[in-house]
Amino acid sequence: TRISSLAGSRYEVEVRRISELIYGFLSQQNTSRTEGEISEKIEGKNSYKVSALRKLCFIDKRILREGSGHKGDPYKYSCTLVPAISKEQENKILLTDMENGGNNE
Repeated sequence: TRISSLAGSRYEVEVRRISELIYGFLSQQNTSRTEGEISEKIEGKNSYKVSALRKLCFIDKRILREGSGHKGDPYKYSCTLVPAISKEQENKILLTDMENGGNNE
């Protein structure tokens, strides 16, 4: 239907929905959580959860992933405290600061 095509594919809609659930869960945690711990707390297909975690880490940059992903050192996820700043944004800030003579006004 037209409504579903405007919202995106079922896959996209589910990944978006699960991303928000995962982010909400992680934002209330005091420590990093493994994929297994997250998967136990969040309902939905495992493939959607995995995609949502990758999206949150590498596209949205709203959560951090630590660990090697190997036995004994699983991936652990936590919320970022400060939104990621791209290299381009950093350069603009430095250039503006230099133009202002080091005064951030």
